[in-house]
Amino acid sequence: MRTALYYPDIAITNRQWIRQAVLYWDEIGSIVPEWTWNEHPYFEDENTEINQLREAHLYRPFLPEKLKRKYRSKLQDQFYTEFFERLDYFDQSYHFRDNRTFCPTYESKEMRVHLFDELEKRGLATRKLEGKSGAKISVSEIHQPIILIEKNTSDIYMSLLAEYFARNDRNITIPCTDRRQSADYAFASLDSTVGWNSAEIFFDRILPVPAENVSLDKIINFKEDYRSELLRFREQIDSLQPEVESITDPRSLRDFTIRCEEKIELGVRNLQEDLNDHAIETRWGTLSAIVDVPLPKWLGGLASAELLCSTNPYLLCALGGFAAVDAGIRVGKYRAKQNHKRSQIFRDSPYSYIYHAAESLT
Repeated sequence: MRTALYYPDIAITNRQWIRQAVLYWDEIGSIVPEWTWNEHPYFEDENTEINQLREAHLYRPFLPEKLKRKYRSKLQDQFYTEFFERLDYFDQSYHFRDNRTFCPTYESKEMRVHLFDELEKRGLATRKLEGKSGAKISVSEIHQPIILIEKNTSDIYMSLLAEYFARNDRNITIPCTDRRQSADYAFASLDSTVGWNSAEIFFDRILPVPAENVSLDKIINFKEDYRSELLRFREQIDSLQPEVESITDPRSLRDFTIRCEEKIELGVRNLQEDLNDHAIETRWGTLSAIVDVPLPKWLGGLASAELLCSTNPYLLCALGGFAAVDAGIRVGKYRAKQNHKRSQIFRDSPYSYIYHAAESLT
């Protein structure tokens, strides 16, 4: 069972992300406080698509309180130590306090005991917010008090929590997001002299994914009918990730390109035909995967010169003949925090997937 754990928000409002993840993963999930899940009607009354997936057993809530009860103080202390280290680093880098945007959240016991006072001292949390008239506005609900947390602070907390859930979940669970910055909040090394040199592989405008206006019923029915084909295609994508390590010179790059075309082209064409047969409108989807493989040695000069990075990835394989214009497989460097080198789950799986969809297929 493979689970795509969405972060940093509780509610998954990106309809395109939902459709892409539902098609390619066994289930999806998001982090939801236990009280919210048990008492709040949001998932039934407001986010009807998530409720539909829950009823189809394709959505699972990740409850922080359960993780806390299972691993108790050891994991909790480790989490809060790392959280404040990462908060200090990113606050210093991006100056959260200079342009603060607050978002409401329920004040759980855990938040009250471990976080609120410290964040309030830093100007990153409050129970009251200045109104336009200058008066203080108290924020609360009848059944559950609400506090306001600075948005980037909240994103760091949720992004890191997603990574801890993935490391300790019963399934192969990969944190997934549609935001570049959130992945860095959880996985990037905070020190350029330490960390783990990894690769970020971009499957750029290659994956056929359902358009936002396609109903979930259609996607679920397609997934049930074509489960074997989807599994084979997913295995083809997965198998290309460790092969990056085998690229040592231009000749091996040519061999890699041929293998990509052989593996991906047939899979993409067949999957696209099947989706078309079911009248499922599609887009060219992109995902990046942060993987535990070193960059090819022959790219070392580019990497050391800072010419190769996740925002300027090197094209390994152009696949525009059967996908979008300028589609291809690209690789960039990613310096992950050191503890992933020791984690078995992240040696066997990507650290994090980042999804987005591009133009319509023609």
